[in-house]
Amino acid sequence: MDRIGPVFASGREHVGDVPGQATLAARLRAEWPKLDILMSNVPHLPLDAWTEEAFDRLVATNLKSPFFLIRDLLPLFSQQSSVILVGSVSAYIGHENATVHGAAKAGLLSWIGELAY
Repeated sequence: MDRIGPVFASGREHVGDVPGQATLAARLRAEWPKLDILMSNVPHLPLDAWTEEAFDRLVATNLKSPFFLIRDLLPLFSQQSSVILVGSVSAYIGHENATVHGAAKAGLLSWIGELAY
């Protein structure tokens, strides 16, 4: 995580690594009393490149890790905070090379509304 001035930080963490996300959340809680913005985004693969391992990794990356990261960071969010989870049109319509990606993004989008409560 790199500091950008006194109030901003930027970092790149593997979103499929739940223990790594817990470590990141602990570091953020130690450094800041609250968060205003969290953004999460991930890529996808063509259908013929999918293996069971790649499928599991994508589902963990798109659903599991964001869920647990947000859960671990909840104490830092205020009513004015924003959580930005990047969805995909592939969650709604068929899209070339986005079969698993679209299914995982649909799962992500299905619980985004819950975050408002």
